[in-house]
Amino acid sequence: MPDLNELGIKVPCWEAKHGGMLGLRYFVSIRYDLFSQHPDLLDTTIEMVLFALNENADDDVQSVAASTLIPITDKLVKLKLDLVLEIVKVIWHGLTDLKDDLSASIGSVMDLLAKLCSNQAVLERVKQHSLKLMMILLKIGLMEKPSD
Repeated sequence: MPDLNELGIKVPCWEAKHGGMLGLRYFVSIRYDLFSQHPDLLDTTIEMVLFALNENADDDVQSVAASTLIPITDKLVKLKLDLVLEIVKVIWHGLTDLKDDLSASIGSVMDLLAKLCSNQAVLERVKQHSLKLMMILLKIGLMEKPSD
């Protein structure tokens, strides 16, 4: 049988994604100590959460994905600061694509964003990224230099 992804066929299966994210969320909240011993486990967890947040799927899946990282944001910032910027970008992108600002995922997504942005290192990284982006836009002429 051919792989459905190779054929470009998407099977809507939000229930399985939701169940998987719930299991991951409970694992993360109970065994967060394993992330210090096994950094690859944290990478895999972040990958799964980013996939679920990127999905234009069900709000419930996005809500559980966001709430998965909330208990470990401090550890995440210490161990994987580079990936935190990616998480923030995905969250912002998801917020701009909202069909309904009262969707089920908003609370958890905003909680995760608030927890990440309460860390000074994250704010500094976002600021650096914004300045780089502004310099690129100025250089290619898509942005005018701000007047003083």
